[in-house]
Amino acid sequence: MNRIYLFGWGAFFSSLSQALLSYGWIGLFVIGVLDSTFVPMPSGPDVLLVAGVVLDSSLWNILKFVLAATLGSTLGCIILYGLAKQAGTKALRRVSEQRREYIRKLLGKYDLLAVVGACVMPPPFPFKPFILCSGVFGFNLKRLVVGLLIGRTLRYTILALLARSFGQATLQLVRQHGSSVLLVVVVVIAATIGVKYLLARRQRISRQAA
Repeated sequence: MNRIYLFGWGAFFSSLSQALLSYGWIGLFVIGVLDSTFVPMPSGPDVLLVAGVVLDSSLWNILKFVLAATLGSTLGCIILYGLAKQAGTKALRRVSEQRREYIRKLLGKYDLLAVVGACVMPPPFPFKPFILCSGVFGFNLKRLVVGLLIGRTLRYTILALLARSFGQATLQLVRQHGSSVLLVVVVVIAATIGVKYLLARRQRISRQAA
């Protein structure tokens, strides 16, 4: 159990989380910042994002909620990165040596793509160790931010589109089949973009030939 809950802070953060839920996308931004640092928010960004889209599934509202969740999470990760960089290896005391080495190799081999991949994965994927290790190992901050923005935008966009189609059942769907669902949606989106590109290219060639 998280140490902060052992000292009786669980009820406080639960109340804070519920209060922030009532502020819509602004509350989502704040929850995103807090949840991405060391503050355990019982109602994470996913819950509020899905609730907001279910209440209003217009494209403008989806854009606001996805943007708020992405920017809030990214800012929280930057704060966590900075704290980890200052603390050094002390920040990794709860991260096993095996996981540290695994993340080090991922960041070294795949660079920005490793961060994007970690961003897209749903809970309970251990995302924070990536950020902690990025800070301790001196991963380039600009590349980290780019990876966070790409990955979080992709993840929250997929979640919002699922919420638009499946409503509140989205959270249970992601918990039970998270990785598979995200993979299928990514493939469908990529295929759709690819087909539209090919059709547009064919039409352009046809016009030039005429």
